[in-house]
Formats: sequence, structure tokens, C-alpha cells
Amino acid sequence: MNPRFLIPLAGLALVVSAAAGCGGSVDSRPAKWSYIAPVIIEPNCATANCHSALTQRFNLRLDTIKESYKGLHQVGGLLMAVLRGELPNVQRMPPDAPLPDPDIALIQAWVDNGAPWDGPGPDPTAKP
Repeated sequence: MNPRFLIPLAGLALVVSAAAGCGGSVDSRPAKWSYIAPVIIEPNCATANCHSALTQRFNLRLDTIKESYKGLHQVGGLLMAVLRGELPNVQRMPPDAPLPDPDIALIQAWVDNGAPWDGPGPDPTAKP
């Protein structure tokens, strides 16, 4: 084989092996509301025409970590069914583009852990 073709082939092999390893990696993101809310929920669900302070569809506001927690922490099973599109006659959420499976799995891990509040600040659902 001509040596000048070896460098591009070596580069291609590196790219292919790196891509192959992506599918088997463990999600190291924390299954904590302080991470899930700002990274997954707010950018995907608190848009201007969905669950923002402006619209609050279904009386559900998801544009801050505290508001989204108040609205979602007690509806774990229902939340997961809506995210997965498992309810008859109920549109899968978010409607424009479903969440990627790793994001849904991370939310499921939070729900499975009891959907705890982890701040910042005091639990917004706690009674004074």
C-alpha cells in the first residue's frame, strides 16, 4: 500500500473507533433536579408557547428550577409516560422534538430515586 494513504486511513480508524465507543458509555450526568431542570427541562419545555411564565400551558410553569420542581416532583409516573408518548390521546412531550433517550433515562433515574429536591435553597414545596 502506498504510504501516503496510511495517514488518512489511520485518522479514519481513530474516528470510527471513537464513535463506536460513544454508544456504550455510561451517562455520568447527575440524576439531580439541580442538573435536570436547567439542562433538560427549561430549554426543551419552557419555551414561549409551552410552559413558560407567559403561557403556562395546563397551568404548568417549567421555566425555573423551583417552578418546574413544584409542578413535576409528584407526578413521576405521569411525567415519564408523557415524555415517552405512552398515553393514549395525549401528545408526547415536548411536541416539537422528543427528548433523547439518555435524557429520559436520566429523568427516570431521578424519579426512581424519589424525585428529591437538591437545591439551591429550601424545598419550594415545603410547608412553612
